[in-house]
Amino acid sequence: MIPHDTLVALSVSAAAPADLHARGLSQLHLRFLFTELVRHILAAGGCIAYGGKLDDPVSSEPNFTRIMLDMVGGYRPDLRPDDSRLVNFVAATVWNAEDPAKKAEYQQTVAHYEGRFQVEQCPMAPLQPVDVASPRARAALALTSVRERMTGECAARVVIGGTLAPYLGRYPGVVEEAVLMAGAHKPLFVVGGFGGAGAALAAHLQGQAIPELTQQWHVDHANGVAELAGALTGTAYALQLDTDLATALPPGGWEALHNGLSNDDNARLATTTDVDEVVALVLRGLHSIAPTVNGDAT
Repeated sequence: MIPHDTLVALSVSAAAPADLHARGLSQLHLRFLFTELVRHILAAGGCIAYGGKLDDPVSSEPNFTRIMLDMVGGYRPDLRPDDSRLVNFVAATVWNAEDPAKKAEYQQTVAHYEGRFQVEQCPMAPLQPVDVASPRARAALALTSVRERMTGECAARVVIGGTLAPYLGRYPGVVEEAVLMAGAHKPLFVVGGFGGAGAALAAHLQGQAIPELTQQWHVDHANGVAELAGALTGTAYALQLDTDLATALPPGGWEALHNGLSNDDNARLATTTDVDEVVALVLRGLHSIAPTVNGDAT
């Protein structure tokens, strides 16, 4: 396993197109930011952790995971073929899918990329004794298991974009990952200028009341959440977004981020759409809290 002090988790997914458009942005801007972050972290000696699913290697529309895979060889040509700098954390519902065709598809994709990344399979076992019959609840807890594992393994996390609905987890993925990281008192970087869940979290940290970050909003607007809430009631994973968010990331302050940046820097990271500025701020924070991520790795 790659040393924890060099492993940076990226929470990146596309915000709604209308949200990006309202900011004068498009999906291409988000992809460019993602690419630049990955490029600089890899070039500085860091490693990338990502929970995204690998897609079909011959697809014409590569996802963020494949973009990283394509970059690893280009920016770390000094590495041995088996010394990958990408760790892909995978949910049990993917690598051990009940559908034989889906399971076989995943195994074939992994074989295609063999030697270019590490696979960390995340079983449901750490969540036991939670035992749920609902397929929706099981899928949600499988993702929570991945996110808890990544929180324990990674030195820092950067969150960007992300949809607020629909989603398959307990909470929107970017939100749950941010809450878990902050709750563990680990460094968290919230990029707000690219919309979506990242923008909602940034506004919350600035003291604004964000309806989309309340449990009731998700019960009312996100498909399947009412059913999920019932299935998880009485368990350690009951849905209580308001409480979880307020505990891990209290509104109105940046102290809970523990990311080495000043309040002014975090406020800027929460609003800027300048790719170079985002990259510079994230690298500054990473070097402050984990020097081996940014330039001192061996």
